[in-house]
Amino acid sequence: MTSTPRRTNSQSEELPRELIELGQQIAELSPGATSDLDAAYNRVVDSVKRRRRILALVQEALSQLRLDIKYLMFDLEVTRKERDELREQLDSLTGDHLSLVLRGTGPTTPRPGTLSSSDVVPFSQITAAHGLHSAVCCGTVGS
Repeated sequence: MTSTPRRTNSQSEELPRELIELGQQIAELSPGATSDLDAAYNRVVDSVKRRRRILALVQEALSQLRLDIKYLMFDLEVTRKERDELREQLDSLTGDHLSLVLRGTGPTTPRPGTLSSSDVVPFSQITAAHGLHSAVCCGTVGS
């Protein structure tokens, strides 16, 4: 009975050097002694190949996760900038109008050039003073 060759080009690229050397030593033994060792050697080879495939899949998944995190961090940064810009616009545009309406000290639409710095209150102060921020966040406004 002749034993099958233990090393091929594809195996030598996939298997550690020590395992290839072990396969060569098993092949040099007498045919009777190799029968039990062949099965054990093949199980070890299969296990090494399976672990390498799993490792490659895990590495690929980690690479994709890192890329996804980079995209999410970029999106979060842009969203925060947009939020801050919109808050500034909201404070400058609606703060004047809301401060007059909530104070009851002016027309619903202020005339250009009629506001002084004492008439203007930032929108964030108005919402905080009237408890609108928590009501808007909780969805309780108008209910």
